[in-house]
Amino acid sequence: MDLPKTQTGIYTKIPPISYYIWNNLVSMGRVISMIHVEPITMDGMTVIGIEVKLPKTNLVMITTNKGYIMCGALDVELLNTRLKERGIIAGRATGVRTWEDLLESPLSDVTTEAEKLGIHAGMKGKDALKLMM
Repeated sequence: MDLPKTQTGIYTKIPPISYYIWNNLVSMGRVISMIHVEPITMDGMTVIGIEVKLPKTNLVMITTNKGYIMCGALDVELLNTRLKERGIIAGRATGVRTWEDLLESPLSDVTTEAEKLGIHAGMKGKDALKLMM
């Protein structure tokens, strides 16, 4: 079975039953893209932007192979306490709606593991991502 391929060339792994339902909705013109994934080039580096459209809100995040930054929905305290053993490198920016906002806004909170890389609250998202590369 051929899996749907996005414009960026990323294959989507969808269970077969979901794929057929999705395919039928596409043929009827009823698909609304809820998840958008796109490579973002910044300063010669490529990171991955992810946007999830949810009722009454959107989640925006940008990830590298080491860590990620995300909108205000990220629970930094949870990552630092209950998930501490995972050593997650992450930062949160509040009041952002787009990837551009996330890159340009200062981070309000970062995980302990992010601090070990020199990432700190007040740092712009794009500067934090550079340290995550």
